[in-house]
Amino acid sequence: MTMQDHFQLDGPNGIQDCLVLDILGSSAGDLLDQYFCNERLPAKLAKRIAKQTLVGLCALHDRGIAHGGKSCTL
Repeated sequence: MTMQDHFQLDGPNGIQDCLVLDILGSSAGDLLDQYFCNERLPAKLAKRIAKQTLVGLCALHDRGIAHGGKSCTL
C-alpha cells in the first residue's frame, strides 16, 4: 500500500491528520450487490462483517487513531 497524499483538517475536535491511501479492492457495497443482488444479507454473514469491523475499529482506537471515548472490549 502506498500513501498518495496527506493533509490536516481543522474541525470541532481540533486538528485531524488525514491519509490518502491506495484502494485495496472493491467496496463492501459493490461485493454485496454482486453476490446478494436484491436479497437480504444472511444473518450469519452480517454478524461476521459487523464483528470484523468492530475489531478493526477497536484496534485503531487502542492505538489512538480512532476516537471512541472509552476503551473497547469485544
